[in-house]
Formats: sequence, structure tokens, C-alpha cells
Amino acid sequence: MKIYDVAAQIANHQEYATRKVILSAKPVVENIEVISACNLRCSICVDPPKRKKKSLSLDEIMEITKQNSEVFEGESVWLHHYGEPLLHSQITDIIQYLSSVGVRPRLSTNGILLTPALSRELIKAGLSEIVFSVDGSFKESYERIRVGANYETVMENVRNFLQIKKESGSITPETQVQFVDVYGSNDEAERFTAYWSKTDVNWINIKIPSTRAQKIADNEILTQIRARHHRDYTSNHLPCSWLWTSMVILSDGDVIPCCTDLSGSISMGNVFELPLMDIWNGERARQMREDHIAGTYKSAKICKTCPELKAYTCSAEEKLTESGLDQSRSQISFSSHRIIKNV
Repeated sequence: MKIYDVAAQIANHQEYATRKVILSAKPVVENIEVISACNLRCSICVDPPKRKKKSLSLDEIMEITKQNSEVFEGESVWLHHYGEPLLHSQITDIIQYLSSVGVRPRLSTNGILLTPALSRELIKAGLSEIVFSVDGSFKESYERIRVGANYETVMENVRNFLQIKKESGSITPETQVQFVDVYGSNDEAERFTAYWSKTDVNWINIKIPSTRAQKIADNEILTQIRARHHRDYTSNHLPCSWLWTSMVILSDGDVIPCCTDLSGSISMGNVFELPLMDIWNGERARQMREDHIAGTYKSAKICKTCPELKAYTCSAEEKLTESGLDQSRSQISFSSHRIIKNV
């Protein structure tokens, strides 16, 4: 499982640790939202964004990557944000193109549309990694979260994908099944892990879900999740490291700093109007960093009470060690993930 270029991460973290506002290190493009439509209404998600539903065409993807080649060179990029990427009619063409120019395309899917034919196309196109969101080990618990999905269909689609990959003899994509542990159920997490450890999946991810900056539509589930994040709002106003490390490109071209903001409320600029490095050090981005350093958050109000604000006071090198970038281990732990290597 590729995380990120370590040298680039060190540079990002050093600039965060020294609280620089104008940055020299390039950002990591965490996500390109290829489509902003979804085929489910999950209880752990936000209401559909008010921004226009749109998809990025292959030509637009080519334009973005060619004009910002220094940012994309050698990187791994998720092809989703809000929405289901397999709804995109050109998804395999986009994957094939990105792979051909040295970008490692990755995606996360609810698996509903993952037919055997599409599975073969994704593998052949050069997909680097795929995450299957199978958020339950029982039909009832899964369908309570993934509203509109069918548990049996998704399980069959994932098993078929793993079998097709095995029969093809392909090493890629690396595969991951994800269990979003909404209720803190150790029994279900253990059942989930035990089941998938007997398959050919590469990684098993037990994940504490995000509150999406407290924007999850289901208030009962939001309360459950919020109780498991531990941010002290009354002291220690630390800036969020997302503003020093990453960006997300939405389907309308807007650029936001954080994958938590599914609605796209904190745009720093638009990639069709400015190069990514100009947006990275533009007035909006600089102001947001200054406000985070000051603890005011006035230019990005969504950040003020976000339980997932990512901040640290240790050195850049200590942070990298803490983040679990040593992938030789059988288990990698992050603040909200426990990723188990299936060997």
C-alpha cells in the first residue's frame, strides 16, 4: 500500500512545524473528485452538496495534470471525494491515462456497480489500489449504514473482483476492505477481520468514521462518532496540518485543503483558473494558515469545531514515525485507522 513520497512528506511536515505561511514544498493532491453524484444515501455521510452535480471529463483530467505536472509527478491520487467513482462513464479511461503518465490512480467504491466486466477493465487499466467499503459483517448493520445498497450483492462483487484479479495474475491493484466502525463494536470488527483474512484481499481497514466536520446528516450517528474523537476546544489552538500538506480537487475545479469537507465549503481557488502552486500560496490559502496559527479560524469557519483537526507539536521526523509510514509492519495504526496487512 503506497502512502506518499516520504521526502515530500518530510518537507511538508517541516514547513508545518515551523509555521511557514508561504510554502516551498509541493502539496499532496489527496483526491480528484471525478464525479459528485452518488447512488446511495449513507447514514455516515453528509446531505448531498448544494454545489452542482458534475463529472470531470478525461480531457479535463488531462488538462489539469499536464498544466500541473510538477505537483502530480510520482504521486498516488484518490479518484473520489463526495460521490461514487464507478458512476463515471470514463473511469477506466481516466485510470489508464493517469497510469500512463506516472500517476498512481486509486479509488474507493461502495461496490454496487462492480460487475465482473468492469472489474476486468479496472485491473487492465492500471488501477493502483482499490478500497471496498463493506461496512459491516451482518446484512442488517451494513444496510443500516449503506442506505440503498444490498449486502449480498456487494459481497459477491468484491469476492468476484478478488477472484478475477487472482486469475489474471496481476499484482495490482492492491485491495483493501474497509469497515467503518460506527458503534465501536469489537465483536463485529473481529468478525469482519476474521472473514476477510481468509480471502486474497491485501489489507483490512478498521476505521473510526469521520464526523465530516460535524456535518453528517444523521444526528444520532453524528453523536456516536463525535464521542470517539477527542479534541479540546478550550485550549491549545493548533493549526490543522492539512493546510500545509494537501489539497482536494472537486469536480467543478474548486480546490479545497481537506477531505473532511465533502460539501466543498472552503475553496482556495479553481484549478481551471490558476495553477495548483499559485492556489497553494494564494491569498486565500495564506489567510487560512494565518487564521489557524492565530486560532481564529475566521476564514474557514468549518474548521473551528472540527473534531478531526490534525495537529501536532513534535518534530517533522517524529511525526512521520508516529504516522506509521513503515509499511514492513503487519499492522499500521493512524489516529482513526487500524490497517491490517493480510498475509
